[in-house]
Amino acid sequence: PEHMAVTRSASPRLYWAVDREVEGSIEIVVNDPESDAPALAKTIPGPVAAGLHAIDLAAEGVVLRPGRDYEWSVSL
Repeated sequence: PEHMAVTRSASPRLYWAVDREVEGSIEIVVNDPESDAPALAKTIPGPVAAGLHAIDLAAEGVVLRPGRDYEWSVSL
Protein backbone atom coordinates (compact mmCIF):
# COMPACT_ATOMS: atom_id res chain seq x y z
CA PRO A 1 0.00 0.00 0.00
CA GLU A 2 1.08 3.53 -0.61
CA HIS A 3 -0.12 4.90 2.70
CA MET A 4 1.40 5.67 6.07
CA ALA A 5 0.59 3.92 9.31
CA VAL A 6 1.30 5.01 12.83
CA THR A 7 2.35 2.92 15.79
CA ARG A 8 2.60 3.65 19.49
CA SER A 9 4.99 0.74 19.96
CA ALA A 10 8.74 1.08 19.50
CA SER A 11 8.82 -2.56 18.38
CA PRO A 12 5.50 -3.36 16.70
CA ARG A 13 4.37 -6.62 15.14
CA LEU A 14 4.12 -6.31 11.34
CA TYR A 15 1.54 -8.36 9.43
CA TRP A 16 1.26 -9.48 5.81
CA ALA A 17 -0.79 -12.04 3.91
CA VAL A 18 -0.13 -14.43 1.06
CA ASP A 19 -2.99 -15.92 -0.94
CA ARG A 20 -1.25 -19.19 -1.78
CA GLU A 21 1.62 -21.30 -0.51
CA VAL A 22 5.04 -19.82 -1.30
CA GLU A 23 7.60 -22.49 -2.15
CA GLY A 24 10.62 -20.20 -2.03
CA SER A 25 11.84 -17.95 0.73
CA ILE A 26 10.34 -14.64 1.86
CA GLU A 27 12.52 -11.62 2.60
CA ILE A 28 11.40 -8.95 5.05
CA VAL A 29 13.23 -5.61 5.14
CA VAL A 30 12.63 -2.66 7.45
CA ASN A 31 14.50 0.39 6.16
CA ASP A 32 15.73 3.09 8.52
CA PRO A 33 15.65 6.47 6.74
CA GLU A 34 18.68 7.74 8.65
CA SER A 35 20.96 4.74 8.19
CA ASP A 36 22.74 3.05 5.31
CA ALA A 37 21.87 -0.35 6.78
CA PRO A 38 18.32 -1.65 7.22
CA ALA A 39 16.90 -1.89 10.73
CA LEU A 40 15.99 -5.48 9.83
CA ALA A 41 16.73 -7.80 6.92
CA LYS A 42 15.40 -11.31 7.52
CA THR A 43 14.84 -14.27 5.24
CA ILE A 44 12.15 -16.80 6.09
CA PRO A 45 12.82 -20.11 4.34
CA GLY A 46 10.02 -21.73 2.36
CA PRO A 47 7.67 -23.26 2.02
CA VAL A 48 5.41 -20.64 3.62
CA ALA A 49 1.72 -21.50 3.97
CA ALA A 50 -1.03 -19.30 2.57
CA GLY A 51 -2.61 -16.97 5.13
CA LEU A 52 -1.82 -14.17 7.53
CA HIS A 53 1.74 -13.93 8.86
CA ALA A 54 3.53 -11.64 11.29
CA ILE A 55 7.00 -10.71 12.42
CA ASP A 56 7.52 -9.39 15.93
CA LEU A 57 10.13 -6.62 15.83
CA ALA A 58 10.67 -6.93 19.60
CA ALA A 59 11.63 -10.60 19.19
CA GLU A 60 14.06 -9.53 16.45
CA GLY A 61 15.63 -6.85 18.69
CA VAL A 62 14.43 -3.98 16.48
CA VAL A 63 13.52 -0.69 18.16
CA LEU A 64 12.06 2.07 15.98
CA ARG A 65 12.87 5.66 16.89
CA PRO A 66 10.12 8.27 17.29
CA GLY A 67 9.64 10.79 14.49
CA ARG A 68 11.17 8.67 11.72
CA ASP A 69 9.26 7.38 8.71
CA TYR A 70 10.31 3.74 8.29
CA GLU A 71 9.51 1.75 5.18
CA TRP A 72 9.10 -2.02 5.23
CA SER A 73 8.61 -4.59 2.52
CA VAL A 74 7.93 -8.27 2.03
CA SER A 75 9.42 -9.87 -1.09
CA LEU A 76 8.54 -13.32 -2.39
